[in-house]
Amino acid sequence: MSQHDLTIDNASRTTVRGDIQNALQALGSLMKGSSAPSTPYSGMLWLDDDTPSATLWTLKQYDGTDWIVWGYVDTVANIFVSASALAIGGAKGLISGWTSTNNGSDPLHDIDIAAGAGIDTTGAALIQGVALTKRYDASWAAGNGNGGRRGSAANGDWWIHAVLNVSAQTVDYILDQSRTAPSLPSGYTLFRPIGWFQVASGEVGPFHSYELPGGGLEIARDLRATDVSETIGTARSLVSLPSVPTGISVVATLAVELTGHNVALDINCPDHNEITPAFASGLGLAGINIGISLSSGSQFVNGVTAVVKYQQRARTDTSRQLAMQASAAGVGVKASVDSFEWSRR
Repeated sequence: MSQHDLTIDNASRTTVRGDIQNALQALGSLMKGSSAPSTPYSGMLWLDDDTPSATLWTLKQYDGTDWIVWGYVDTVANIFVSASALAIGGAKGLISGWTSTNNGSDPLHDIDIAAGAGIDTTGAALIQGVALTKRYDASWAAGNGNGGRRGSAANGDWWIHAVLNVSAQTVDYILDQSRTAPSLPSGYTLFRPIGWFQVASGEVGPFHSYELPGGGLEIARDLRATDVSETIGTARSLVSLPSVPTGISVVATLAVELTGHNVALDINCPDHNEITPAFASGLGLAGINIGISLSSGSQFVNGVTAVVKYQQRARTDTSRQLAMQASAAGVGVKASVDSFEWSRR
């Protein structure tokens, strides 16, 4: 700690010299310390070396009433991040790292979370977390290899959150069924959703996640399941994708199987207006007429039902639904989610 009240008291020349030297050192270190200077002056700079952590400091300036945050000094990455730059760029959206996957030793219950950093949901603090393994099959306890679950075990969607204890300056991870209002452990007041997984029959589904430019996440399923098995007609139909989260809009990559004869199928976001399916003939159709050459000449067989398999990307609404519409009645459609992209904003 290097702070001073910046008042030089009357004393012996040796004491005054030492007092002046201490004052200059305090100014030279920007009043560095874990608590605010006891005698602040309007315009004074203070380098808080324990907020939000011992390796991530906060530079503040006194306006006569309050301490204003200028930015953050990252002593590990050796960078300074301006608070105004964060606000302009969207402080709440700043995130990097924090990919996750099933643990190799216990893939059905444990999740490995990579190191990462991001601004909490309120925009108040930068959370920096190291790589940890958290257990879905045990209630939360701080630290690597310990429980991560908040609340009772249940099938369905689960969110991974980075959580910050501001007073103790500790970071950990929790597994909670709520994305926006997780149950925080005692002492932890700030959080940021960083990942997602599903539980079925009490087991964590196999998945991998990959960071996208800008901090987004692509979550890929290691096992396919049939998410859609519907008969689609000329009227617009909304279908649900059980393998993606609800509550957010995601871009899903689908493996699609389409049966029919000379039909077009449109898949899009339910938020869009209803549109007529593209392609009335030619490219993009299933069941194109098949030509058969016989010894007696060339004959053509019409109306053959073909099966077309292809990949499609489409955005869901926040109810994890897609809109499907065909150019003819009775079109059989099956689809499986290969992966989906989530902005983590």
